[in-house]
Amino acid sequence: MRVLVLGAAGFIGRHVVEGLCAAGHEVVAAIQPGTATSAVPICARRIVIVDPVADPGGLSELLQSEFSTVVNAAGRTTGTVTELVAANALLVGALLESLASLPKRKRPRLVHFGSAAEYAPPENRRPISPDHPLAPIGPYAVSKVCGSTLVTDALRSEAITGTVLRLFNPVGPGSPETGLPGAAIRRISRAVDANEPRVAFGPLDDERDFIDVRDAAGAAVLACSHRGTLPAVLNVGTGLAQPGRLIVDALVGASGWDGIVDCTGSGSPRSRVPWQAADIGETQKTLGWQPCR
Repeated sequence: MRVLVLGAAGFIGRHVVEGLCAAGHEVVAAIQPGTATSAVPICARRIVIVDPVADPGGLSELLQSEFSTVVNAAGRTTGTVTELVAANALLVGALLESLASLPKRKRPRLVHFGSAAEYAPPENRRPISPDHPLAPIGPYAVSKVCGSTLVTDALRSEAITGTVLRLFNPVGPGSPETGLPGAAIRRISRAVDANEPRVAFGPLDDERDFIDVRDAAGAAVLACSHRGTLPAVLNVGTGLAQPGRLIVDALVGASGWDGIVDCTGSGSPRSRVPWQAADIGETQKTLGWQPCR
């Protein structure tokens, strides 16, 4: 199977590339101009530089090569409103238009990574199912729900085939500093190096569904090779909500640092929901997938 991975140098994309290669698939890695090619796993068969928003013709030309699947792992979690909309919505629109320009029999399946931030807050701490109402809070979530809605509309009109994988909170090797795990690693490492007695965080009592990024990549690999029609949306999480303090305490324990974790700072603007966990039953049933790390 030949797969094109957009955002192949990113946190999610790198692990998707590695997972596809490990499963024996041929991977073409697409990255944005200015991205270091060294960030792409060496197992990728080929690396191409393309900007779907600024140069949609370049993407359309790339798609003329026959791919069985396109995985869209491109996007941003931080930035200006303009940057978020371009990365999370306009890019998706350009991708869909490029796919639509192909003869229908040659259109590859699309596996698009959405975000749990697209969902409305759950009631009564019940795991969120794929048909849960959408109510994005903040520019990031709004830009993500725009992109995912474009994909689900195209799926339901049968313009394309594929699915949206709504990803909950990925953690693991290469966690970026824009999220809690990566930020915690940076701050604790700095405290160890400088012998600082205290590390400051925002509130850490919000509970989230943290999933290992390699398990998330495994779901994408299975979606790529699945035979038959996929549901429009599948959740990718563990089904369990755990406090952010659990992540920080685990990292503190691993580091050997014995200082104080101060949780009185301001929280992330993306963390405005006190509890969230995924209902992954449909994903398990459809893909035969199970988070295992």
